[in-house]
Amino acid sequence: HHLMIQLDSPRMTTFLADHHWDGAVRSVDGDYLMVVDTNVGFNKTNAVVESELFYDVDLTNTSSPTGSLTVIHKNNAVGITSCRHWNKVRVAGEKDYPIEDCYWNYLRVYKPEGTALLGAIPQILPANWMILNQSPPAEVDILDEEIDGVQAFGTIQVVPGGQSLSVSFQFALPINVLTKQLDSDQMIYRLTVQKQPGTLAVPITIRIHLANNASVQSMPDGAVLEDNNILIQTNLREDVEIEVLFRAP
Repeated sequence: HHLMIQLDSPRMTTFLADHHWDGAVRSVDGDYLMVVDTNVGFNKTNAVVESELFYDVDLTNTSSPTGSLTVIHKNNAVGITSCRHWNKVRVAGEKDYPIEDCYWNYLRVYKPEGTALLGAIPQILPANWMILNQSPPAEVDILDEEIDGVQAFGTIQVVPGGQSLSVSFQFALPINVLTKQLDSDQMIYRLTVQKQPGTLAVPITIRIHLANNASVQSMPDGAVLEDNNILIQTNLREDVEIEVLFRAP
């Protein structure tokens, strides 16, 4: 997903889709996460923005799994003293394709169908930072993007130059993120994290919390198990797929 290609050939379009090379958002078995940034700031500031993801999954009660996502953006732009969505003062030499600016981002989070938003900490934006000179509601939008098997959430945020911003979401996950093996007390948790096309290698930390008396049967290579908590640190150079097999108490 380092780039996206649009072709007029139906045959090649089908080929790309069959290999999941088309960048489409699609449902999967188990848990699913995709974080998508959209620069709506009339600039190219995303070129100097770094992001990092932290996803915690609580499986201590297998009948009601939950997830917590934190997204951090760091804007490395310099020379910016204020955020103005329109009629800005440009840094010298950046009239046409400005990079040194605040970062206006509409952040979307994609989760499995049936996911419910339990809580969030969206950003409160000053009116004079926005093009309409009005403060948008500090809330998370429940989006209907007509994607089978997927629920989307969105929120607006602005990251001033030289600063970092963190936003967090808490989700009730559908019960089918867990599957139980037939004729066994073993359970499987699968997670697919889809990379946003065009990004490089966004760091992601995944923590999976199991009940105290649970026993882990298998987990991904490189994962660390400590006190029934599984830690996976990786990046989204490509899609990430993990599977954990455990016995619940």
